[in-house]
Amino acid sequence: MILRANCRGVFKCVVNEIDSSQQTILSAGSAILGFIPTVLLLLGNTNEEIIRIHARYPFLAFCLSFTNVNKGNDRLEFGSLLNAPVLNGAFSLGPYGVLKTAQPDCSLFRLSSVPMVIAHVLAAGGAAGVITQTYVLGRRAVLSWSCWTDFYPLIWVCGSLVHHILAILFLRLSLRCRTGHAPTQLNMTEKQLEITVAHPQFAFWSKAFVDLTGSVNYLLGTVILSSLTLVSGNNAIKVMVVYGMIAAATRLVATWTLVRMDR
Repeated sequence: MILRANCRGVFKCVVNEIDSSQQTILSAGSAILGFIPTVLLLLGNTNEEIIRIHARYPFLAFCLSFTNVNKGNDRLEFGSLLNAPVLNGAFSLGPYGVLKTAQPDCSLFRLSSVPMVIAHVLAAGGAAGVITQTYVLGRRAVLSWSCWTDFYPLIWVCGSLVHHILAILFLRLSLRCRTGHAPTQLNMTEKQLEITVAHPQFAFWSKAFVDLTGSVNYLLGTVILSSLTLVSGNNAIKVMVVYGMIAAATRLVATWTLVRMDR
């Protein structure tokens, strides 16, 4: 409590005791941490890919929203949304692409193959790893402009979850089943649902808003992580490698899942 009440004075005292060479090392650590959102953006999946996975495997997409804290976005023109061809046996997700209807062995609760179960386990493990790594980073590092507050990195991760929920909510509101209602089923690829895009303009502009939200979270993560100090360059590289390996591994999982869904 004493340290928290006098955190600025304690932090200044610690910094004054560090020589210039050590300060350079710590500055390098802060710079490396600030690149983590960019690394995730380059190595992870796009938001469109994760939303397509959500249409059939919502839990898998939920986990991928954590392993891909910062996601890329595919640019889409409104005209291409209106004129997008939809083949027989498929349905449109509006600005998120076209998806085939599920085969009998691809339903939500019948993960018919062991690899599909493994994909869910890997994604869940990756999500747990990202959350744990972020929590540990917040506890061990010091935020230069708000010392001894360890929850700011977790706000960055929670921002990714908010981004994912908004994308799902707006997508489902823009779609309609044959009953005339927005789809509420977890698995939206069931053939009998006959899903169509009822509000293309809403789908387009809501996606633009969701993409903007993702960009804001990217900037937030860059500001927070680059402001963390008292982390050496070597430790910062290790942290970045952990995030990068999780993003790359789960990208392979997501790519395999999308290929399986499109067969």
